Amino acid sequence: MNQKGFANIAIIIGIVIIAGMAGFFVLSQRPTPSVSLLRVCPEEWYDNRMPSTVGSNDAPREYFIYKGVRRELSDFDVNWVKTNCSVKPKVVY
Repeated sequence: MNQKGFANIAIIIGIVIIAGMAGFFVLSQRPTPSVSLLRVCPEEWYDNRMPSTVGSNDAPREYFIYKGVRRELSDFDVNWVKTNCSVKPKVVY
């Protein structure tokens, strides 16, 4: 292969590398879709103060009951709930 052939191959490889880097940069800059938090009033808000065994503190101690099902505080816009709902944390033992 002559020098002109090597130059053409080098240019093509360079274009592919630059296009790949540009594509990666564009895709990595896209904003991740935000998760919308619930803005509804739950039926109950519990603060579980039951003693637990060593190493079992994985589950959150506070949670809501919404439509009869336990839902974590992280599912809700808690500031909105505090402002707009009459529900308050109930301590349970």
